[in-house]
This record gives sequence, C-alpha cells and structure tokens, in this order.
Amino acid sequence: MALKKQIENEKGVRTTYHRIDGIAMENGLRVTVKSYTDESYRQQEKEVLAQMEQQEKIKEELQLEMEKTGADYQKEKVIALTEQNNALGFPVMPDLAVFTRTFCYPLDKGADFSYQAIYSRLKQEAVFAHAEDK
Repeated sequence: MALKKQIENEKGVRTTYHRIDGIAMENGLRVTVKSYTDESYRQQEKEVLAQMEQQEKIKEELQLEMEKTGADYQKEKVIALTEQNNALGFPVMPDLAVFTRTFCYPLDKGADFSYQAIYSRLKQEAVFAHAEDK
C-alpha cells in the first residue's frame, strides 16, 4: 500500500508515490514516510531487495552443502551454487526516495495500528490531503 499524490517542493522537485518506510513506538507513534518521483523508483528498490533475498537463500544452501562430508557432499552442487552467488554480484540496497518525512502521533492503546489505518491517518496531514490509496 502507498499514497499517490503529486507534491512539489519549493525547488520544483516533484514526487508522486509515498510509502511508509518505518513505524516505531518512541514517545508515541513515529511514522517515517518516503516519497519517490514515481512508483518505478520504489520498484527498483524492490528488485534489488529480491536479489539480496535470493542471494541469502543461495548462501544458506551453500553453507549447508559445505557442512556435509563423504558421499553426502556434492561438489557439483557447491560449484553451481557458488556460480549463482557470484552471478548476483554484490547488490546494495539503494535509497531512491527523494524525501523522507516523519510524523508523530500520540499513542492510543485502543487505536488501530494497521498499515491501512496509519495511511488513513497520514491522509489527514496537510501534505497528503486528498491523496489516493495506491
């Protein structure tokens, strides 16, 4: 889920895609929102994250195979996993957000803390007034 609204800052930089990046309970509810030029930049972050997750799975499988001994050890599998890992290179999570904003709300024990509820609350902020759910 995210919010869709064109926002332009005083320097003319436009963003249209806004997503919750983090939620913390520090002296109330602290919500961090990242804003992107458009959804494609967030998609690029997701693709790198998927590569990183794939690489972690390969490394875990490689570790398990390396711990085997004797007839259980499969040299060909180790070589194949190593090649897969090397093909992914060294992906680094990019931060393609243009802006990061933080909003603080009082903590209400009876409140709904779902993402949908928090996005609804964000739409009450002046900057996100009239934003559409994405």
